[in-house]
Amino acid sequence: MGLGFYAADIIIDVLVFRSGTFIEELLNPTFHEIWMRTSVLLVAVAFAIYVQLLLRREREASVGRQTVCNLLSFSLPRFTFSRMSLADLVQT
Repeated sequence: MGLGFYAADIIIDVLVFRSGTFIEELLNPTFHEIWMRTSVLLVAVAFAIYVQLLLRREREASVGRQTVCNLLSFSLPRFTFSRMSLADLVQT
């Protein structure tokens, strides 16, 4: 993804901003271009790490929820529920 962004940025610079040829931009970029491309790449990597952490937490929570649901599905049929109305509770 980073290399694709790098190539796309060079193509945009060459075609839109007329800043030189593709080979010149690829082999001899200015300091400003290196700084901008590197900063965007670092933000993209940081975002990818953040998303990976969120997905891992969600996966762990999902396993926990599934375990609780399995325990409840085995335990609930053992319980007997009585039907009492609110009026029955108030009278006692």
